[in-house]
Amino acid sequence: MVAPSRVLGGYVRRSYLFLGVWACACSSPADPVSPASQDDTTPIATTPPASTPPSSTTTSGCDTEPIDGWSRGLGGELDKVPSMALDRLGFPVVAANGFGRFNLDERVSIVVDAFVDTVVARYDANGALSAGAQLVTIGSSTSEGLTVADDGTIFTAGRLIDGSMSVQDLVVEAEGMVTWVTALEEDGTVRWIGTYPATSGLSHRLAMDPAGDLVLIQTYGGELDFGTHVLNGSGVAVATLDSATGTVISAYDLMPVDLRGTIHNVELAIDPADGGRIIAGTYDGELDLPGLTPSEAKDGFVARMEQDGSVAWAHTIGGAADDEIADIVAHPDHGLAIAGVEGGGPLTVGAQQVELSYWGGPLAGVLDWSGEMVNVGAPSGERSSGVDFTPEGGLVTAGYQLIDDATDVTISWLDTSLAEVRFERFGEAGKYDHGRDVTVDCAGNVYLMATHEGPIDFGFGTHYEVGNWNVDLALVGFAPS
Repeated sequence: MVAPSRVLGGYVRRSYLFLGVWACACSSPADPVSPASQDDTTPIATTPPASTPPSSTTTSGCDTEPIDGWSRGLGGELDKVPSMALDRLGFPVVAANGFGRFNLDERVSIVVDAFVDTVVARYDANGALSAGAQLVTIGSSTSEGLTVADDGTIFTAGRLIDGSMSVQDLVVEAEGMVTWVTALEEDGTVRWIGTYPATSGLSHRLAMDPAGDLVLIQTYGGELDFGTHVLNGSGVAVATLDSATGTVISAYDLMPVDLRGTIHNVELAIDPADGGRIIAGTYDGELDLPGLTPSEAKDGFVARMEQDGSVAWAHTIGGAADDEIADIVAHPDHGLAIAGVEGGGPLTVGAQQVELSYWGGPLAGVLDWSGEMVNVGAPSGERSSGVDFTPEGGLVTAGYQLIDDATDVTISWLDTSLAEVRFERFGEAGKYDHGRDVTVDCAGNVYLMATHEGPIDFGFGTHYEVGNWNVDLALVGFAPS
């Protein structure tokens, strides 16, 4: 049944609720579902995306203007950590998993009053909503991965347990647990949904390789069935999908894990030169991957898998106390950047011993393409959750700082020597507010995604209120530092 269209501020929004016939039953792998016709499909689009970037050039090869600072409170009661990526024009795309009221802008709101849905929204450089989509779920779902292809296609990924997911006129059903991947056109119209049965799985991450294929990684245990490729065991799955159809091209296991070890999270970056898969994360115990050392506390790791499934190298990143890798990004000119937490003492990176200028706190570092540490910085706060390169090769990190048994959002700018040159902190006393992710465009504009439990003001004249039990989402744009 399709609910009738209604108009919000002059813009048509059509809500879809499917109660009868399902497009697939996922007790066994199904081919990705694609719409037979888009004639009756209306995504949550407000204004069409621009066909060209702004005309002025600020850096060599970059057609993006410096922005004025702005912030946008998106609301929602978040269930999982949100995701953010830049599209082909350098504009932010966000995906959030939760319920309640998501205020995508002043004109469009989405109310999720049952279960947990995924909301995807695309903004321009000034924070104006250009397109969006709602992934309606019945059952238990998460959304954990997001990436955007050069043609503007938006890919999201997560898991669904014992229920269904509908995106406009496409519906899939899950018996047990499935990993799901969706492809949305630049205007928010759904292209396809792929579902892949799994015994268990978390930490889904997506990235595009240079050939235009979609790379998916996740932790898993038991069986993960990609149809033509089936993985059995427990470890980190690395799959390559045809981005046009969702068909799985290859699937490999980075490392088997048994009761001697635990993987807490995995993150993904792609070598832009040859498509090597750079996988980082946090573990404890002993993992069966040459190059990783047994750990009694949490340690970070980084590894490179080639497209044929072979592992080129792997390094432990850790010290005497708990150390975590929360994010990794790749840049063709600057290498790899990592963010996380350093527990204290010298940091071991593979065979390197890296002396630090501080004892415990946020970790931000640059690695070369062999995984060796080139430089390490010390942003302010307690933890770095997200990182990206500036055009010059410095870093911007997002995280949080402990303030009287609560936390404030933090964002730090580091120069090319990784010395901190700017630091901002936002939050309300007694509330838990976190900087979740950060991304930087080619002009140096910085986009911050944060969650906040209490009222918050990012300094642009707008004060965002939330309920006593809400954890709301905010998107902030900063001019180049």
